[in-house]
This record gives sequence, structure tokens and C-alpha cells, in this order.
Amino acid sequence: MSERSLTPHPYPPDSDAPATPAALQAPPLLEVRGLQTHFATTDGLVKAVDGVDFAIRPGQTLGLVGESGCGKSVTALSIMRLIAAPAGRIAGGSIMFEGRDLVGISDAEMNTVRGARISMVFQEPMTSLNPLQRVGDQVAEAVRLHEKVSARDARDRAIEMFKAVGIPSPEQRHPRCPSVMARCRQDAPNLLPVGGQGAGAHLARCWLHES
Repeated sequence: MSERSLTPHPYPPDSDAPATPAALQAPPLLEVRGLQTHFATTDGLVKAVDGVDFAIRPGQTLGLVGESGCGKSVTALSIMRLIAAPAGRIAGGSIMFEGRDLVGISDAEMNTVRGARISMVFQEPMTSLNPLQRVGDQVAEAVRLHEKVSARDARDRAIEMFKAVGIPSPEQRHPRCPSVMARCRQDAPNLLPVGGQGAGAHLARCWLHES
């Protein structure tokens, strides 16, 4: 996998809002340097990510481009500190986010960052939602995990986020399970074409703590 190419692209060529000189000079919000993430397998050590470097400044969008298996998802999972141990581990490098290295902080400290300051929309959003739990409760859970609010306030925040990502009739969608949400896409076939309403629900959960 280390022979496959992973290329950071800070700005799309057709971007309508290129970064200003001041933005380019701002300190990075996220800076990855020399990131190495390895996995122990029965066939030996796999260097899924082997020396990745990039920086993202406030207001900047960056795309990681590469073929399947080049390390895009593993890079994102490494930033979120979601690499499953003991088979996988961050073997080297640094992940500086808001001035601190996420590689070196404790699990308890990372729990205050993950979900509150940095989030991830997974490639298969329906697999990251509990199919047996109401989707609104899962979004509201993210609120109550990081903020001291009542169950009703958390529910209202979840409904607001459903509206923000374009899920129709959010009050009716809130008590449904993810599998039902997926079927509800028949009501609005042009809504959220990538990932469907499952992606919308997951995106809503990620946006809850945007400041």
C-alpha cells in the first residue's frame, strides 16, 4: 500500500472562493506531519500510511486524492484517533489540532475533542448509525455527551440540524430508525444523492458543535 499515491489538494481548480493572502498566512487549524499508521497482519506489517504531510488553515478546504487502498480513510481515522488497537497503531508523526498534538494526548482528553471540536462523516454512514435506535436520539446523544442540556433541548437541536441538512419533515423523521430513514428517501429522491438521509443524519450529528 505504501507504493500507492496519496495527494493533498488544498484548493479545487474551479473554486469560487479562493483563499485570501491573510488566510494563507494564518496558523494551521490542522497540521499533519510525517504521519505513519501501521497494521500488523498475518502477512506481516502493512504501512497503510507512511509519511503523510499536509496543513489546513481556517476556512480552507483540502481534498485527499488517490486510488482505493492508498490510505485516505486511514489518514482520517488516524486524525480522529479511531485506529483499532492492538493490530493498528499510529507509529510516527504528529497531528497538531488547535495547537496540541492529538497523537500524544490521553484517551480522556481526546474524548473532549472528538465530536466537540472535530468530527468525521464516515464513508458508509448507515453502518455508523445504530439500526435499532431512533436516529433522532442518536443525534441528540451527541449534544448531551458534550453539553449540559435537557433531553427536550437536545431533541430540539437535533431537529434544527435535520432542517439544516435538508431532511424533509424533520419532526416526523426524528423518531424513526435509520433503516426507515433510508426508505423515506423515496419521498424526496433528489435529496442528499450521496449517502441518502443516513448521510444527512450523520452530517447533522457532526455539525451540532460547530462554532
